[in-house]
Amino acid sequence: MRRSLSACVLLALIAPASAQQSRRDIMPVLGETREQFEARRRGLPPPASPGETRLSPDRLGHFLAEATVNGTALRMLVDTGASFVSLSAKDAELLGLRPGERDFTYRVSTANGVVKAALVRLREMQVGDVSLRDVQALVPEASGGPPMSLLGMSFLKRLAGFETIQGKLILRQ
Repeated sequence: MRRSLSACVLLALIAPASAQQSRRDIMPVLGETREQFEARRRGLPPPASPGETRLSPDRLGHFLAEATVNGTALRMLVDTGASFVSLSAKDAELLGLRPGERDFTYRVSTANGVVKAALVRLREMQVGDVSLRDVQALVPEASGGPPMSLLGMSFLKRLAGFETIQGKLILRQ
């Protein structure tokens, strides 16, 4: 008799918790959109919100961004170790950025050594649904710049935040 009474008490304590959990699975949470609820119910990551962009890693684990800079499409490597957005010589040329000899006043440490660079301002830069105006960038001298443009901290630090969740890099405006 004693054993069945304690089993009933235990069931009474467990039942409300599991009922509450199942209600959470079938009911949206306050402030949750339909898309967010459906994703949560299916065990998927939440969908992107306006002003949010999700990037998937390439096969080596690097995050590449399809950016639009001053209306021109560029492919950029996300680099949180780069203080500035840094344009490759090819991309700077594509954007029509041709700093003069006197503009190369910055000395920048790169993986290939120290190079001179010119500071420029990009009128508009967009990655997915995230868009910023007046972004500082560096244009290294042609001989020592990165082979690919880098999406550095002069862009990233102006966002509301960025983080990796379930293997995706999320940029939030």
